[in-house]
Amino acid sequence: MIPKIHVRCLILILVLLNSALFSQDSSLRLNRAKSLFIFPQLNLSYGYCYQDESQWGWQRIGARNQIVLNMMKKSETRMKRGYTSFAEPKSFQLKFAIVDESSDQDSNDLEFNFKLLDSWMKIDTKWDRTEIVIGHKSIPYGHNPTLDSSFSFLPSLSNLDLGFSRDKGIFFSMPVNNHYDFEISVSAGMGDTFDYYGGWLVTSRFGRAAFHQQEWGLFALGGSIQKTCGSKNISSELNSFFRIGSEYLYKKKEFMKIVNQISIGSDLGNTEDSNDDVIVYQFLQNVEFFIADRWSMGYELVHKIHASQENSISTEVNTIIRFSISYAACRYTKIRLNSYYGVGNSLDQDEFGVFLQITFGRSLTN
Repeated sequence: MIPKIHVRCLILILVLLNSALFSQDSSLRLNRAKSLFIFPQLNLSYGYCYQDESQWGWQRIGARNQIVLNMMKKSETRMKRGYTSFAEPKSFQLKFAIVDESSDQDSNDLEFNFKLLDSWMKIDTKWDRTEIVIGHKSIPYGHNPTLDSSFSFLPSLSNLDLGFSRDKGIFFSMPVNNHYDFEISVSAGMGDTFDYYGGWLVTSRFGRAAFHQQEWGLFALGGSIQKTCGSKNISSELNSFFRIGSEYLYKKKEFMKIVNQISIGSDLGNTEDSNDDVIVYQFLQNVEFFIADRWSMGYELVHKIHASQENSISTEVNTIIRFSISYAACRYTKIRLNSYYGVGNSLDQDEFGVFLQITFGRSLTN
């Protein structure tokens, strides 16, 4: 016969086990993975620059003063199932900003406009690393990931060359084999604007997949695009062009990144202003690394040559160097000191500037 004390201990153990299992099941049911993310941000930058004369004011180079709202929704059905049978929407994102796009550096007047940022629907497929994105996002004009992405002072090559890095269209990526990917996009050539004048842009990249420590790739693009500045359209006249280029990237986990990109091509002289074809050569070197737990630094060198095929005297050679040091005060607050120096025969004199930048953000779905 089992002693009463043993029976009582056994009953107590069973009760505790049942309670633990029930509470664990409840926590699993209550703490589901988040599928909705809402993240507002505020970016402010003020400083000094020298362009023809000394000027203090709001930053007109790099990330502008702006308020951004980013909303992302993941498909709960896709998250629960864990796989895609053929093709289905995986996630949706809507990101826009109210941004200062005034052009006069010597003026403290602000001109706020609505600007559409990365807003898209991502479609997942049953094939590994194969996806389709429809909407407004970055074109595959090379790879240039950033360690300090929130309103970075260091622009991409596409932004420096075309005047925009995002466009509205269809974006497709697929693996060629286990180590190489192919990306292509067909877009409207209108950048962040909403005015469409019949342009088009095709961009493609072939290179090593992004999960490798070292990447190298080839990219090509061409089309007929509008001249834009942020969300504003400068001219309804279309400019035809083409570019080819190559790149090399080295990444050391999340601590360091080195990017070297070269592109060459031509701006075709088919506008009212000029019938002269212009050969365009560009080189970009970008280096970012963390120097401490909260501190990071970034450096970028851009060298551009615009050579007229008919008039060698009008050849433009410009070089700009940018430097940025960032401190993460807390999870969503960053303070940066940005500086740049530009020199070239198309400038009346050398240009330079120093800006203090503060970025605030907060998740509304914690």
